[in-house]
Amino acid sequence: MKENKKYLQLFSVLALVVAVLGISVGFAAMSQTLTITGQAKVTPASWDIKFTGYTFSDNGTDADETTAAAEGNNPARPTLSDTTFSNYEIVLTKPGDKGTYLVTVENQGDIDAVLTTATIGSQLTYTGAAQDSAVKASDEAIVAANVTYNITWSDGTAIATNDTLDAGESKVIKIEVEYDEDADELPQYPVTITGKDVTLIYTQAD
Repeated sequence: MKENKKYLQLFSVLALVVAVLGISVGFAAMSQTLTITGQAKVTPASWDIKFTGYTFSDNGTDADETTAAAEGNNPARPTLSDTTFSNYEIVLTKPGDKGTYLVTVENQGDIDAVLTTATIGSQLTYTGAAQDSAVKASDEAIVAANVTYNITWSDGTAIATNDTLDAGESKVIKIEVEYDEDADELPQYPVTITGKDVTLIYTQAD
């Protein structure tokens, strides 16, 4: 009887061990490992908006390009850098003369840009070369009445804020000065027109 009881206890312990092992095996069979690996990287885009070239046209008239620094038969030409187009001078000599500069602005970067500031001088100053004050004043008035001086995009539209310049795109600025072909008078001495400077500021588009 005692031996039967011992066997019963032994079988009970074995059954409990087997049950625990079974549970352990069951949990092991339902185990799963998930893994994520990798990294983040920032590769900066390029911001590169610049002047890339210019041309001059006399439009089939006697208009010419020169600068105040020109001497003899070797007239100086405008200076072009990435951010400036300077020292240009369009010379008109008679009614009908028209000179045009086309200046290219290009977005060579990877970021779309928008024009947030577009300042074009509108208060023109006429400075005559005559020594006599009355003649000087008359010359300045004649030029003011007969010469148009405009700076626009090449298609004639106004340069304005919110104009866009997408990555890889280029636009052309037109600088045009014309003596009215119907004018019936000319100044006695040269008259210089100033006040048409341009400032353009591009920023990243939204």
